[in-house]
This record gives sequence, structure tokens and C-alpha cells, in this order.
Amino acid sequence: MVSSGGGVSSNTEFDDSEKRTTAHGIWRYGLEYVSSARILAIAEAKLGKTEDMHWDATYQCVCQGLELAFKAYVRSRGATLNDLRRIGHSINKASERAFELGLDRLAIDHLAAIDIADRLYSNHEFRYIQTGAKSYPPLHKLIEACVFMLLAAARSVSIATTGDERNVARMRQEVLSIATLGERL
Repeated sequence: MVSSGGGVSSNTEFDDSEKRTTAHGIWRYGLEYVSSARILAIAEAKLGKTEDMHWDATYQCVCQGLELAFKAYVRSRGATLNDLRRIGHSINKASERAFELGLDRLAIDHLAAIDIADRLYSNHEFRYIQTGAKSYPPLHKLIEACVFMLLAAARSVSIATTGDERNVARMRQEVLSIATLGERL
């Protein structure tokens, strides 16, 4: 078996990663990526970026956050790492599975923004240079969607990780702090 680092790993290491990769850990990464997207969006505005200018790094971060927010919920509902791998890097596939498992649905405008972004994200077009015109969704719709998904997933993630809801209020406060980032930078 080959590990993600390129070396050979044992089945014990794989079994350990199944135990170590918690819904809360995935959720936390999703929060970090959307926070990074928000910080980049604030920097873009301060540098005078206009609506028709798009920074792919910002879109990559928010899309990574969305993917992880959905996968955190899916993991909290009993998915294995192999289940998550089968979803791949498609936000649409991750969201469909999360909604099937009971996660609150997003508004139509958020789903439309995700659909546009996922065409680029799942083909790695935010990470690698691709020539030609691209159609970008409104960044704020993607950030809003990610914030909403992290908030909606918090209860299930907390229960899956700790067995109770003791972390939900703190988790939700961390998500809501993204909205005030601009005031603090």
C-alpha cells in the first residue's frame, strides 16, 4: 500500500488514519479554508479589485472549504475514508451526499453558484493555468454557502466526535467570527 507521502504504509497506519480522520478535523479544515478565502477577499477589495476581476486562489480556498464542510457532515453520519475518496473533489457530489443524509439544503442561488464553481474546481482549474474564458460565480455567494454549511453541520460533527453537543456553541461562534474578519484586519 502506498501512503499519500509516497512511501509504503502498513495496514495498521491505514486503520489509524480511519480513526484519526474525524468529522471535526475535516470540519476544522473547512473553517480554515473559508476563513482564508474571506481574508483574501478582503485583501482583494483593499487592493481595488473590481467585480470582473477574479483571483483563482480565493476561489480555490472557498471551494476547498465547501468540499470539506460537506464531507465533514458526511463523515459525521458514518462515512468511511473510502466513501469520502469515492466522492472525490466534486463539491456537487459531496453536497448531494450530505443532503441525502439530512443536511439542511441551501438556497437556489447558493446552489447555482456552487454548480458554476464546481465545474472549475473539480477540474482543478483554480490550481492550474488553463487558457480560455471562465465563468465565475459571485464569490460572496460561495462564502455564504460555506458559512451556512459549517453552521448546519456543527451539531452532527460535534456529536460524532465527542458523543454530545458540548462543542456546538463554540464551533458556531468560530464560524460566525468569519463575518467580522474585515473589521479586525
